[in-house]
Amino acid sequence: MLLKQKNSLIELERFLACTAIFFFHQGFLFTSGWVFVEFFYILTGYFSLKHFAINKSKNQMSDEHYANHVFRYSIKKFIQIFPFIGCSMLLTAITNISDGKIYGIKQLVIYAIIFFENLLGLTGYSVLQRNIVINEYFTYGWMIDGIFWYTAALFVALPIFLWSARKLEQSMGIWIFTVLPSLLYGVCIVRYNSLSGWPTTDPYVYFMLNFRALAGLLLGGAVYRFSEFAKTNVKCIKKSLKTLLCMIEILLFAMTIMLSTTAGIPLDMMVVILFVFSLTLTMSGMTYTSDIHNKFLDELGSIAMPVFCLQYPVCNIVNRIITTTGQWTKLVMDYIVLIIVSWILVKTITKPWVTFTKKLYNICGMT
Repeated sequence: MLLKQKNSLIELERFLACTAIFFFHQGFLFTSGWVFVEFFYILTGYFSLKHFAINKSKNQMSDEHYANHVFRYSIKKFIQIFPFIGCSMLLTAITNISDGKIYGIKQLVIYAIIFFENLLGLTGYSVLQRNIVINEYFTYGWMIDGIFWYTAALFVALPIFLWSARKLEQSMGIWIFTVLPSLLYGVCIVRYNSLSGWPTTDPYVYFMLNFRALAGLLLGGAVYRFSEFAKTNVKCIKKSLKTLLCMIEILLFAMTIMLSTTAGIPLDMMVVILFVFSLTLTMSGMTYTSDIHNKFLDELGSIAMPVFCLQYPVCNIVNRIITTTGQWTKLVMDYIVLIIVSWILVKTITKPWVTFTKKLYNICGMT
């Protein structure tokens, strides 16, 4: 039950993070809004490590059984967001075909193979070669929709993270969650002068993005260990100190928004560090935010992932239907429609999908 209880501040921050990413992709305000993807990796790392730490029986498994459970857990994580990925890719495929970019049986078959590679999250493993020329209108560079590098890299990095946490933490301690992510981010920074690792023309982009995902997950492990240390060792906090820590916690997240709008100054690593400190305070229970439970904020958090996944195809369709030359009008319309579509998708698909996946897990023995 503890794992399922939501912190409404975290849900609000998830929504704000997706909004920042959306505005960044629209070229508005956020010059480095992409860094909020790290926020989601850190959260995933935190909750994944918490899942295995609370279920102590899993830590007592043999290595073989533990590895199998990690694999099942990773698959379930991917399946959880699969409807949003599928809807987004289906819309993208429909627009590509309706635009006449794909025509003829042979091209449709090639596109179908590419589509399913993307749909199954296998682009992070580079199953297909890059730059497949389908016709004069369409060349498949790497992904049908670049936004899904997040899930593709997560599919690669999550089992590695969980296995590393089990095996390496015994010998390295907290250093695995602090020094190792710094080294992984450092590889991206040295190569690209940024931790984003996003020149898709670079043949090493697979490694860089997987490194970035693994680094974010490891920092999530650091948040878990730091917050648990605080829970164990800080027994009583005065109201004045709790208020102060609450103000610092909110200020730290506000600073990440401010810094990601600052052009010309490479502050990505600073933003990531602020994520770690802010989330540590939130998860430690040392502030008042752990007692915030608001249905509206939880609703906002629930549409964060569909907002992230659907932003490109929805905006593409909106701009075809509603033609306007005003940048502000276009931005507002895109955002409003995206929020509405995401909310409808969550309300109509989530419960049936959960019911279906439970039955699927029972059939496959993945309960």
